[in-house]
Amino acid sequence: MRVHAKGLYISAVLMVLSACAGEVSDDSGRKTPVRASAGAGGDGYMYPSNYSGSTGLPKGGASGMGGTAGRAGAGGAGGALLGNSAGSSSSGGTASGGRASSDGGSSSKAGAGGAGAAPVCPSPTGVKLSNGTCVNRVTEFDVARHPTTIITGSDRKIWVDDDAANQLIQLDTDGKVLKRVDCDAGSSPRALIPGTHDAVLWYTDAGTRSLIKMTESDPKASVTMLGFVPTAIALGANDDIFISEWGKAIYRLLPNQTPKRWTASPMDSLVVTPDGNAWASEGTALAKLVPADGVKRVTLADTSNAAGLTVTSDALWYSDSLTDQLVRVSFDGQNVQPFNVQTRSAPTRLILGPDNALWFVEWSAQKIGRFDLKSGEVTHYSLPTQYGEPSGLTVGPDGNIWFTEVTANKVGRLIVDAQP
Repeated sequence: MRVHAKGLYISAVLMVLSACAGEVSDDSGRKTPVRASAGAGGDGYMYPSNYSGSTGLPKGGASGMGGTAGRAGAGGAGGALLGNSAGSSSSGGTASGGRASSDGGSSSKAGAGGAGAAPVCPSPTGVKLSNGTCVNRVTEFDVARHPTTIITGSDRKIWVDDDAANQLIQLDTDGKVLKRVDCDAGSSPRALIPGTHDAVLWYTDAGTRSLIKMTESDPKASVTMLGFVPTAIALGANDDIFISEWGKAIYRLLPNQTPKRWTASPMDSLVVTPDGNAWASEGTALAKLVPADGVKRVTLADTSNAAGLTVTSDALWYSDSLTDQLVRVSFDGQNVQPFNVQTRSAPTRLILGPDNALWFVEWSAQKIGRFDLKSGEVTHYSLPTQYGEPSGLTVGPDGNIWFTEVTANKVGRLIVDAQP
C-alpha cells in the first residue's frame, strides 16, 4: 500500500527536528469538548517506531522500534493505584506532600505543580492520594540517556529501553533503578513487549535480525533468528508472536514452528485484537491479518496516516497527528469514527489506561492527553520539562501512566485519579 506524500514529508521533518517541538496556546488542563468529524489520519512519523500499547494486560500488547530517531511504547499490566509516592519540586526539594527519591542513578525531578508550589487537588497538576495527601500529579526521573520504549514486564516491573546506552533498565514504581541489562552494540532500534510464563519480556535486535527472550535469570534465555529486520511486535492469545517487517510483511511465530509470512505494507504499529487477529498501520490503510484467511485491508482517506494502534474491548483505535484526531474502527472494519482532540496537539502514541480511558501523547503540545470513552471529554496534562518530547506510554504496575521523554532524557509518572 502507498503512504501519502504528506505523511512521509512530515515524518522526515520530525525525525530530523525531533527536539524542536511546537506549542499550543491552550491552558494546562483545559478540557476540550470532542466532536466527530470527517477524515482520518495517522502519526506523521516515517521511521520504524511504535508507541501503541496493550489493553493493560500482557496479552495483545504491542511495541515497535525505538531507535535513535524511533521511539516505542507498549501496554502493560494494570494494578492498584499508587498510594504512597509523590512528586518533588523542580528545585530538588520536596513540594507540599511530595518526597524526593534517589538511588541507583535515578533522581526524582519536578512535579507539575512547579518549584516549591503546593499543588491544587483535584486538578490536572495535583492529585489526592488515598491517605488524603495532595501531591503533584506528574513526577520525572533522571534514569536514562535517551529513553524510548517503555513497558511493564511480566515481573510487574517497569522496563525502559535506553537507546543511547544500549541498555534495558528495570525500574520500580518510585522511579528507582533496580537493574541495567546491557544489549549488543548495533541492536538498536529495539521493540519490546511483555512476556508470559517464564519470559519477563521479549525484545528485538535489528542488527542480528533476531528476537530475544529475557527471563529473570538470563537476559538472553533464547534467541530466534528471523532473517529480516523486525519493526513492531505484538503478543497473541496463545503465546504466538506477530512481527512486522517495515513495508513488506507480517509474520506469525508459534513455538517450535517456522514463522509464517503474509505480504503487507506495515509501518510502525502492530496490535492483536481479542479475536486473535493482528492489525498493522499502513498509512492510508489498515492491514487486518486473519491467520486463517490472510490479509484484508480497511481503506482510509487519502490524507490519512494511521498509527498509534491500541485495542479496547469492542474496537480498534488509532491516533492521527495530521488531523488531530483519535479514530475508532470496528473490528469488522465497516465503521470508522473520528474524534477531534485539539488543534495542533498532534496526538501520537495511544494506550488504554486502567481507568478505561484512552491515554495518548500530544507530540506538538508536549503534553499527555486523556480521552474519556464514555463522555468524549479530553483532559490535557502539562509536563514539568518543556520540549522534553514525550514518547512511549505504558500502564505501570501501580496503575499509573508512565512515559518517556526522549530529548529530556527522563522517565515520567502521571498519577491517575482513583475511579469510583
